[in-house]
Amino acid sequence: MANLQIGLEEIPYQLTRSEDYPFLKIYLDDLNGIYVSAPVRKTQQEIEGFLMKKKQWIDQKWKKLHNDLYKQTSPEEKTIMYLGRNYKVISYATEEPAASLLFNKGKFIFTYPSHYSTKDQETAFLQQEENWLKNRAEQKLKELTAISCEDNYRLGYKDKAAIYLNWRLIKRNKNQIQTIIDDLRNEKMY
Repeated sequence: MANLQIGLEEIPYQLTRSEDYPFLKIYLDDLNGIYVSAPVRKTQQEIEGFLMKKKQWIDQKWKKLHNDLYKQTSPEEKTIMYLGRNYKVISYATEEPAASLLFNKGKFIFTYPSHYSTKDQETAFLQQEENWLKNRAEQKLKELTAISCEDNYRLGYKDKAAIYLNWRLIKRNKNQIQTIIDDLRNEKMY
C-alpha cells in the first residue's frame, strides 16, 4: 500500500505494475479504496501526478458511493445519523462562550453562543457533529474489535490482526459495521 500526500491529506492506494498495462488506470473498490494499475515504464512521480490530477474525481466518486456517510447535516434538518438511526436535534442559543453538542435521552442538544450568525451556527454545528461522531466511533468500534481510523477513501483495512475502520461508519447500524469487519477479515473485495 502506497500513500500520496496532498497538503495535510494522505491518500492510500494499492499499486500494481505490469508490462501488459498500456496506460494508467484507477479503480475505486467500494470497501478497500483506490487501486492503480500502471505500466512498468511509468515513474512514481508520474503515477502520483496522475492521482493528484484525478483527486476531485476520486473524491466525488467515493462520496457518491458512500453518500450515507458523507451527507452533511445542518441544524435545520434536525437529525443526526448514528448507528443506523436518525436522532432529533434540538438547537438553541446560550450565553456560553462556545458551541456544544450533547446526546441525552435519545436526542441531540446543540447549543451555540447567542451572538453567532447563521453561518457561524452551521459551521459550529458541523464541527461539533464531526467531533462527537469521531469520539463515539473511537468508543463503539473498539467494542466491535475494530479500531477507528481517519477518513481516507476506504471503509477500513486489515493490518496483521487489527481491523481499522473509517470513523464515519458509526453512522451505519451495527450489523452493517460487523459485515464490513467480517469482509476485511476475509480480505474480500467489492
